[in-house]
Amino acid sequence: LVALNGLESAIRTSAGFDGEISAGRAPLLKHMLSNIQIRGEEQDATSLIRSLLEALLLPTGLNLRNLVWHGFIGTSLPRCWLSLIVVLTIQLERKGQDSIAQ
Repeated sequence: LVALNGLESAIRTSAGFDGEISAGRAPLLKHMLSNIQIRGEEQDATSLIRSLLEALLLPTGLNLRNLVWHGFIGTSLPRCWLSLIVVLTIQLERKGQDSIAQ
């Protein structure tokens, strides 16, 4: 659950919604995913990251966030899903730091 919250936070930051959130007005996850942008030669990587996130998190895919929040997965997330979430979070945060540095 903590890993998914970290991933959602990285998505929010990468999509540029970090400072715009007020109580009861959080953007929808699908809107945040569509706004993820990484500049330059990494457009293919951005497409891959966005596709993986959509497949994992949106209702049209696995909807992992919903499965975890409502307890359908049980008490622990399978290691393969946890590993993928951690890798995606690191990549999003790294890309965000790179674009800030430029």
